[in-house]
Amino acid sequence: MIIKDIIYNESLPEYCKLDLYIPEGVNNPPVHIFAHGGGLEGGNKGGLKPMAEALLQRGIAFVSIDYRLYPIAKWPDYLVDSAKAIKWVFDNKEKYGFGNISFGGSSAGGYIAQMLYFDGEFLKNEGVNKDDIVGWMLDAGQPTSHYSYLKHDLKMDPRRVYIDKAAPLYYLTEEYTEPEKEPYITIACSDHDMVNRREQLIVMETAMLHFGFPKEKLKLVCFPDTRHTSYDFDKEFIDLIEELARK
Repeated sequence: MIIKDIIYNESLPEYCKLDLYIPEGVNNPPVHIFAHGGGLEGGNKGGLKPMAEALLQRGIAFVSIDYRLYPIAKWPDYLVDSAKAIKWVFDNKEKYGFGNISFGGSSAGGYIAQMLYFDGEFLKNEGVNKDDIVGWMLDAGQPTSHYSYLKHDLKMDPRRVYIDKAAPLYYLTEEYTEPEKEPYITIACSDHDMVNRREQLIVMETAMLHFGFPKEKLKLVCFPDTRHTSYDFDKEFIDLIEELARK
């Protein structure tokens, strides 16, 4: 079953929509929510159809979300929107018979996923406990302050490596005191990614481990002979999402 253009925030119906894909004949399927890429300036949920179809074939439900983009958006509008989309899935979990809920994103969507994980306040403000999200796919997102945020909000050179409240790494400040409660996290990138993207993701992985994130729950996968997110519809990447969704 496919239901398109569900409005998850009635106050912004033109921007806050999602597409819902539910496998037929599967009881309590795990559901993976995904935020598209596009530099926070472009892209849309429809571009994730191949990923949704691949996961449907594996008995996994899929939610593709849209969110506000520049120049309409300002930080943190896209984070607020994405948190509300996740809240919609939790609110409708029983209605659609979902099992475990996982979340991820690619490129700009990967940045959104990183921010929602590291700064749990956005989900908390929606009444969602981030510990109830069993797995996170952080695909090729920028763990420093996003270049579109630098360009649009701060009027800075977007090439800068900058860390402020809009940087996921900004919130990595203390030891993981209850590592057993942490979700499973997969970080993905390509070996020919955007300039400095792979290196920053390696820093994020090592910093998380340095603060005591459980090594057995964290995975960094660098896809060989690929460009930025060019692997997103390949079997190997879908395998990683399935692994997280079934935790």
